Amino acid sequence: MSAPPARGEPRSRAKGAALVFTGVLGALVAVVVLLVIVALVTGVVRAFRQPSESMAPTIKRNQHLITTGLGFPFSSTVHRGDIVVLHPSVGLDRPEQACAISREPADGHPCARALTQQSSSKVIKRVVAVGGDRIRVVAGRVYIDGVASKEPYARTAAGCLGCELPREITVPPGQVFVMGDNRPSSDDSRFWGPVPMGWVIGRKLLVY
Repeated sequence: MSAPPARGEPRSRAKGAALVFTGVLGALVAVVVLLVIVALVTGVVRAFRQPSESMAPTIKRNQHLITTGLGFPFSSTVHRGDIVVLHPSVGLDRPEQACAISREPADGHPCARALTQQSSSKVIKRVVAVGGDRIRVVAGRVYIDGVASKEPYARTAAGCLGCELPREITVPPGQVFVMGDNRPSSDDSRFWGPVPMGWVIGRKLLVY
């Protein structure tokens, strides 16, 4: 007949298990902190400030955006609805000739082709169309392939500049068409055209 366990044995086992759990948790926290530091140092995760109201009400003036880069370990694909930071074309800096097609958007088309030189500026916008999409803008709302997009975040106003561009264009392959959520107050692809994917710096992770 075996002897009964010592009175202190269950308590000792529980204490040992708690120490193991604490050690594992501490190691996981250390790994996460290390990964965050590496991501920040290497530029995989970056912070940007929104200087205007062009993305209101989603992102207000002077709020900050944390982004992840495109590619490993994150997705390299950008989808409609994604908020991104990007370099626009130099059309942003040349309002007198923002679009590579001089008659657009005055003729009712959104700008279909951007100037080929990249601006040094960085802007925060939402992807509303991707390569191959047919896009037009009516009353500030986006239509893709003839169907109105669901945009609960969009702020529109009657008669605003760039809110009536009913003549359809097709976004070139490998490019994205971006707009601000605050349609009357956003300088975006409607005026300076679609952006090559290589000009996209990062995708929104969080806003603070």
